[in-house]
Amino acid sequence: MNSGNMMFIFFILEVIVVTILLLIILVGKAFFTIRYKYSSRQYKQLSEELTSCLVHNTPFNQQFRLKNFHSLTTLLSVLEAFSHRFKGGYWHELKNEVSRKHLIVKARKWSKSRSWVKRNFSARVFALTSYSEDEAIVLKLMDDKVFLVSSIASIVAVQNELKDGVYKILQQRSKKKDYGYYFFRDLLLTGSENVLLWIEEFATLDKAPSFHIACLDVLEHSYLSLSQLSLDKDFYSENAKLRLAACRIYAHNPQDDSHQKLIEALSDSDCDIRAEAAKGLSQFYSPETIAPLEKSLSDNDLHVRIQAALSLEKFGEIGINTLKAQNQSTNANAYEAAQYALQFSEGL
Repeated sequence: MNSGNMMFIFFILEVIVVTILLLIILVGKAFFTIRYKYSSRQYKQLSEELTSCLVHNTPFNQQFRLKNFHSLTTLLSVLEAFSHRFKGGYWHELKNEVSRKHLIVKARKWSKSRSWVKRNFSARVFALTSYSEDEAIVLKLMDDKVFLVSSIASIVAVQNELKDGVYKILQQRSKKKDYGYYFFRDLLLTGSENVLLWIEEFATLDKAPSFHIACLDVLEHSYLSLSQLSLDKDFYSENAKLRLAACRIYAHNPQDDSHQKLIEALSDSDCDIRAEAAKGLSQFYSPETIAPLEKSLSDNDLHVRIQAALSLEKFGEIGINTLKAQNQSTNANAYEAAQYALQFSEGL
């Protein structure tokens, strides 16, 4: 066989391959177009049916064919959309009825699926409606390696006040500090007072420093007055991270002794703690706060000096006069920090 014939054969094969690829693309496009139109029509029908049920206080129409995964996902999406608009009343009863008859059984089954999409479906259903017997499944889904599964299961644990779930979230947060760390922290802060009280309780346990700090980090951003946990052990710890976590609670979630503790923290050996204390004292104006902050204008760390100056600037006239009193020739560091803060108080 000569080279010309070989080239012709390869050309024919290339044409066949390209033709097959084009057919696959066209068939795929047609399939997804039809599926999209079907989903849109079904979504609209389900929305209209639920609207009618709410208007007339009638049960959900059982004539809809809701058996395959795609149609069940559409129903779930409609219920989620309605849940953003309606709370309580007949909607709560209707949502639970539809979920119990069409979704919950599949959710329990698919929670063990190899497909993360089905496990995601399962978690979403439990976020919509879950029962006490589903607690073990929710806790299992919280361990899922896929964030779109574990995060939704964690939402269920917080909104349903699952104490073991709250503990598990804190355990997971203590292992690594990535995007999920802040997602779960903010999630815990949306919890009820019971959730925050459990976190305070967990902080009293003798656990690893990373777990303890994860608890303190949540309490720092809450408005819970600590009644079970004493911060003294952390505040006077040899571990600088624990001291910093305690200092941040005193600064951002004021306790009865916050003022004195923050003044004391200005003398800590760690510059990050001194800076946090100087920043936190901006919320505690009193004549006895002026002198410690003025002393911190001479701190050997620039960040501490700047935070002390900014706090003084927020104290109004008495703080600004303290900043203006700094002399460049006798204390250049204090003068520079003061000048930086004074640029924010022009006209005062």
